Amino acid sequence: MAEMGNGYGSEYQLLRFLGHHRNELNMYIKKALNIESEIEWLDFPYDDNRLSGDGEYIGIEFLDSYSDILAQWKKFWPSLKKAQHWDAIAKTKDTWLLIEAKAHSKEMISDCTAREKSKEVIEYRMMELIKRYNITPQGSWLKKYYQKANRILFISFLESIGIRAQIVFIYFINGYKNIGIENAEEWESLIKEQDMYLGIEKNEWVKDHIKNIIIDCKMKKMGI
Repeated sequence: MAEMGNGYGSEYQLLRFLGHHRNELNMYIKKALNIESEIEWLDFPYDDNRLSGDGEYIGIEFLDSYSDILAQWKKFWPSLKKAQHWDAIAKTKDTWLLIEAKAHSKEMISDCTAREKSKEVIEYRMMELIKRYNITPQGSWLKKYYQKANRILFISFLESIGIRAQIVFIYFINGYKNIGIENAEEWESLIKEQDMYLGIEKNEWVKDHIKNIIIDCKMKKMGI
């Protein structure tokens, strides 16, 4: 998680909706997941080293069963601190909701920057998942759209140890200064391009575990 922008950016917009429009945000999520159960948001830790004063959860740190599954996680993932950084975390009934927010197209792009030994472990785990769910990528999961790929991998790990979770990507329109995405069609096109590259656009397992929400930051009243 980078430092929060002053009045713009994905972290700012997400915190804005959590703080001022939480009911509407919950309605978006419930609609995307087709659920009626209440959504409980997890408070994040503090961090005096960041301007905001707030920290974040990395990897499995948010789980109540952290100490019980730590050994399994260490075998699966090569680093405790260089793991997934979550933008927000919620829970509904028995399902964790792991939130990723985007306000600019460049936030979708990333390569794996792990050291070679760690990268080999990650790639091996990814190839296991790709084979298990009959995924046919157009390119390497370590390149271009690595962040989304490793989030999918994380979900598969949780599922393998009996923990139900879903990734919720929130794409903000008009959320990044004057150069962000301005309409839903543009986000939808970028998401489609991303999913085709990863080979997941028609994969039912992925569709069940990854949900997309598009929110216009300038709307006075959300049409849900």
